[in-house]
Amino acid sequence: MMKNEDSLTSQVEEQTKNIPSITFLGAALAAMAASGILMLLGKKQAAQFVGQWAPAILIIGTYNKLAKTFSPSDAPSAKSPAKFLTSKLSGSSSVGATSPLPTPPGITGRSSSF
Repeated sequence: MMKNEDSLTSQVEEQTKNIPSITFLGAALAAMAASGILMLLGKKQAAQFVGQWAPAILIIGTYNKLAKTFSPSDAPSAKSPAKFLTSKLSGSSSVGATSPLPTPPGITGRSSSF
């Protein structure tokens, strides 16, 4: 359990981690298709209502993916978001790379005059 989370939050995240990520994409696409069908049937209000589900479903899916990726229960391979992004930006497969960006040409060292 994370430091600032209650037990209910941890239990919910443990259960939702079992849902495949493609489920959320499929649900969002189904909501968009249903909205289109409702619009073609002349039910504009219902179409708009159902169509607004897609972004919420995708946001929940994103949260689910983040909970899976950065879960402390996946230790010892769990990564902090900062270390994960640093390794992806540097193009390195190792976590904890020292410089995420290449040094521009003409820059020879670090300047300490801030």
